[in-house]
Amino acid sequence: REEELNHREEELKQNNDLLSNEIQSLKEALVKKEDELKQKEERQTTEQKDEEQTEDKEKNKQRIQTKKQSHEEDMEDEVRRTLLILSQRKESCSKRKSLINDTDSS
Repeated sequence: REEELNHREEELKQNNDLLSNEIQSLKEALVKKEDELKQKEERQTTEQKDEEQTEDKEKNKQRIQTKKQSHEEDMEDEVRRTLLILSQRKESCSKRKSLINDTDSS
């Protein structure tokens, strides 16, 4: 019985390590995505400055505002999707842990 419990504890530790690694990978992916979006925003800012120097200044400003709003919405959507994935994985992990604990207690 003790050997079985030790084995289950080791399985739990391994699962926890795997889940921690997966969460870390997702966090790193999120940071990378945020960096990419920031670079894109910086490029758009540079484009905005260039476009403001043209004769058709008002028209360009309106187009840039639309791009910026679309970019912000894309960024928010990406963050929401990533958070949803993290939340779902966390919930799944909790359920698995609960099932393992229920199995251990019986």
